[in-house]
Amino acid sequence: TRMGLEPVGFERPEPASMLRMANNVETYLGFPQGISGQELFRLFREQLDRYQVEVLYKEVKKVYSGEEVFIIESEDDQFSCDVLVVASGTRPVKLAIPVWDEELARYFHSDISRIPVHGGLSVGIIGLGDAAFDYALNLSGRGHQVNLFGRSDKILANRALWDQFRRNGRIALHVGQVLHSVEESSGKIRCRFKNQEEVSEYLLDGLIFATGREAALGFLDDEVLENLH
Repeated sequence: TRMGLEPVGFERPEPASMLRMANNVETYLGFPQGISGQELFRLFREQLDRYQVEVLYKEVKKVYSGEEVFIIESEDDQFSCDVLVVASGTRPVKLAIPVWDEELARYFHSDISRIPVHGGLSVGIIGLGDAAFDYALNLSGRGHQVNLFGRSDKILANRALWDQFRRNGRIALHVGQVLHSVEESSGKIRCRFKNQEEVSEYLLDGLIFATGREAALGFLDDEVLENLH
């Protein structure tokens, strides 16, 4: 806008970005003590309002090339633009889990967006990277009981998250654990994890798979994707 352009942003009606779910953002300049993802997201919106940047709360379904323009399609509308900036973030890598009864799908999550803010639930998280530890700290801070499970004993989270985890003292960490089976049990799921020949059982309200993410570019057609800089 300061250059005289008229940018328009597209966002889902209910954004569920990694930023909004971040427990504490420590790598953004200007906040030496860190800042919660929710608060940083609020400040972004405040700045957009200040510069009167138009944001359309529509999920983009498809983007393709027209005659010297890009065509953007949402569920119920179509737009065109001369310049396209893609900042769509990442999406979870498809869950590499066995095919269980589809009724169990409601207990599985790829992030914490559908976990109630409060409620004292028992939640399992599979993964030992940054996202897994950040989710664990976030949920523990809300009063949930959290179990972290890792296939190996190698912690992949950054030092800051590891230090916060150690200070927390309320999150259970289980390493060398491979998910073996899941079954429904009285409104919860009974998860069995295998460590060599030993099997451990946990009764959980939900299970989060924090096992990697990839660029969210599925809405771009091949030509746009090929010429993306």
